[in-house]
Amino acid sequence: MYKRLIAIDDGHGLETPGKRTPFFPGTKRFMHENEFNRAVADLLKVNLERCGFSTLMVAPGDSDVPLKARTDTANKAKADFYISIHANALNGIWGNQQGVSTFHYPGSILGKKAATVIHN
Repeated sequence: MYKRLIAIDDGHGLETPGKRTPFFPGTKRFMHENEFNRAVADLLKVNLERCGFSTLMVAPGDSDVPLKARTDTANKAKADFYISIHANALNGIWGNQQGVSTFHYPGSILGKKAATVIHN
């Protein structure tokens, strides 16, 4: 049986400039977007594998891997799907932002269908 290969991208590296939350109230601490993204990516990997999918982490570790290198890794492995996780870090202030955005490759009918299923 053919196992679908899902490429998982945890977005930005740990030291990507500007990709972090504002300071948490009453502290001098913040969270890098990568810290959140990596935790989500790790959980996604575990659950996809539990469901019988093969997975490929395209940017293992915390370094900032350029987007082209990440997509090249997925394409070389012939990944069936590419999921990139982003928390969309804020601009230094807390607000009431919320929601989810899902994108697919333009013109891909199967990509649009998969994006719709995943989003819903």
